Amino acid sequence: MSGAGSKLNIILLTGDPGCGKTTLVHKAYQSLLSSGVKMEGFYTEEVRAGSQRSGFDVVLLNGGQRGPLARVTSTVAGPKVGKYTVDLKSFESLVLPILSPERLNSCQVLILDEIGKMELFSKPFESAVHKVFQSPQVILATVPTRGSSLVEKLKFQAGPNLIRVHPGNRDTLVEEIKKKLMLQIKT
Repeated sequence: MSGAGSKLNIILLTGDPGCGKTTLVHKAYQSLLSSGVKMEGFYTEEVRAGSQRSGFDVVLLNGGQRGPLARVTSTVAGPKVGKYTVDLKSFESLVLPILSPERLNSCQVLILDEIGKMELFSKPFESAVHKVFQSPQVILATVPTRGSSLVEKLKFQAGPNLIRVHPGNRDTLVEEIKKKLMLQIKT
């Protein structure tokens, strides 16, 4: 899937829910951190009430600040994805500052886990993602297997760096991803 618009500074991970994309992003982050790479970004994490998933949080890489992305029961009005209500205000207040030019200028790799349906209800986030993917910023991101027109465009843009994650390869991809990112940081 290498297109004329391929940008090698972008690595996109895709795969079915629960296949290990977020775990892989965590491992790549830890590996890059131990190499002294400056990073910005976020990941999403399940929130559980006992054995039941009650929602998702967004967690910033630097400092671990977190806030609700979506909840099953919510006092906040927002768009719905299945049984979840998305908390756009919380999401935007955490994530949009890390996508500012000032923050991006001081980082070598931007990590976005995930650019999915819930996150893309935020039009300011969608616009910021579009801009950053047009820049020379080195990016590691996760996207769903099927998504919006923006997600499909990003997949095309990643070209040979669109990696499908599955249980059979998720534990062996960390070094490959690190090598690709380190190569882009140095160029």
